[in-house]
Amino acid sequence: MSAAEHVHALNDMLRHEARSVDARLTLATPCILRLATTAPGAHESTASLRLETLHIAFSVDERYRVSLAPAANLPAARDHRFVVDGWQDAVAFRSHLQQLQMACVASKD
Repeated sequence: MSAAEHVHALNDMLRHEARSVDARLTLATPCILRLATTAPGAHESTASLRLETLHIAFSVDERYRVSLAPAANLPAARDHRFVVDGWQDAVAFRSHLQQLQMACVASKD
């Protein structure tokens, strides 16, 4: 899959899982993923996520939560969390992000 296809797949999952916040991802550069979020009645907020320094994990609470956070050795920054209904969706979400990370690293060679 191309980087654009991975982003498209992630956005499809975000639309499907939308609960209270509308979220959309775009690839600004091969290594910068932009996250735009809009809560009901609020203005759009954007965050730039550096793929090469992003730590991706998922955990099980009530449902599955995929967390994106800066690598441990970087200054503190806001974590972003996405909730999906099942283990397969969480693994797929993480996999798409990891593929984007690998494309970022390859773009620097």
